[in-house]
Amino acid sequence: MILHWSKKKSITGNKATPYLRSIILLFVFYLPITGVSQTKLNVHGYLTQAFAISDGHQILGIPSTGTSDYRTLALQFRFDLDEASNFVIQLSHKKTGKSPLAVLEKDIALDWAFFQHKFSNQYSIKVGKIQIPFGIYNEVRDVGVLLPFYGLPYAPYGEGGYMSETVDGLSITFMSEDFNPWNFEFSIYAGHWSWSEWFNTKNVFSGALEQQVGIAQIEKGVGGQLVLNTPVDGLRLIAAGQFGRVVDGLSFSENGILGPKNFYDGLLAIDADFEKYFFRSEFLFLALDKTDVQVNAGYAQAGYYFSESFSLNIQGEMFRVNYLTLPPILSKITGKSSFSFDFDIDYAIGFKYNFSSNYTLKLEGHWNKGYLVEEIALSPFQEKAAETLYSILSLSTSF
Repeated sequence: MILHWSKKKSITGNKATPYLRSIILLFVFYLPITGVSQTKLNVHGYLTQAFAISDGHQILGIPSTGTSDYRTLALQFRFDLDEASNFVIQLSHKKTGKSPLAVLEKDIALDWAFFQHKFSNQYSIKVGKIQIPFGIYNEVRDVGVLLPFYGLPYAPYGEGGYMSETVDGLSITFMSEDFNPWNFEFSIYAGHWSWSEWFNTKNVFSGALEQQVGIAQIEKGVGGQLVLNTPVDGLRLIAAGQFGRVVDGLSFSENGILGPKNFYDGLLAIDADFEKYFFRSEFLFLALDKTDVQVNAGYAQAGYYFSESFSLNIQGEMFRVNYLTLPPILSKITGKSSFSFDFDIDYAIGFKYNFSSNYTLKLEGHWNKGYLVEEIALSPFQEKAAETLYSILSLSTSF
């Protein structure tokens, strides 16, 4: 048995969702051409459509037969009450191929819904379902034209990351330019969010694969982030952290594998984007209270701009689980109470071509070694990690 965590969005859906999806598609392709805008109401959106295929194992919803059921799409409505206050609502549609988490997806999901007020150029507040300021990409995680690859690194983002996209609560942001040429932005937030979990098991009688999906709730969660903009143009440093109590789901229910637990995590990141190249790296540390379990996850990205339109990107990522408690029977056999292992290692190379500022084509290949495979039950306690090659071709637009 192996567990996977991922961010969970609030979901809505009904018989009208096919019509809503059609309306969203119309906005996505029509508005960039017409340039429609309103004084009080602004509409923005994005769409990324992809074809993905793996060489054998199914991973991240990508089967060996290939899938075009792989996309992200959103419409954002922003209504400005005045120069200081606005409402923002974002609806989305997302497909992840044959991922076990697809059972949680509805045609239309509510991404964000919040009220924002700026008290001054330095202080602002958001209340509602808001984006979590955490790391380089968390607030733009599905905007394909901004990303070097189709999706974000599994470590620490993506399907299975310990990082939620939104929180139901409030955030306060302070921006300072008093230390020029240095300046910084500091945000704190509090509220509730959730993770999705899934794992595979094999039926001991029939040998059939069985998949289970659950939702863990983060109660009384709090977090903060500091973004430091340096005197070097294009270089910024980020430090962030979170704390909360995890309950329910497959792992954190009273009778679950771990039971209710307090957790805390920390993240350090560097984001350097210059004229001819970029480099980005993030490292996440997560621990569960009253256990020895720890997670170390990180990645490094680099890219070279051959021109304003064409770039080559590479990426390496690692997700390591430390001091995971062994089942009693294996503990007796090995004489150890816990062990550590690399849950996921992924290397990627890709090409990105910008037809314009809001139309982008990407082709990428990944080599993966780990336990993310979805069509078999693979236990890190007893079996070697699976090796998988997969490729993604995607086209993105935004307005």
